[in-house]
Amino acid sequence: MAAGGKLFLTNKRLIFNTHKYNFQTGETSINLGDITAINKRKTSHIIDNELRIITKTSLNTI
Repeated sequence: MAAGGKLFLTNKRLIFNTHKYNFQTGETSINLGDITAINKRKTSHIIDNELRIITKTSLNTI
C-alpha cells in the first residue's frame, strides 16, 4: 500500500516517515545493503511520484 510522507537518506539507511493524514502511520527503515533495486512508478498512469523498493527479503512501495 502506498502512503504519503517524507523520505530520508542517510549513509546507512533509507527512512520513510508517513504523514498524519495516512490510514497507516509510522516509520519504515531499510538498510542500504538490503536494497536490490529501486524503480519509479506512476500513480494513475500520469506522473512519476511513487518509488518501489525491492530488498533481499521483501517489496516496499513508497
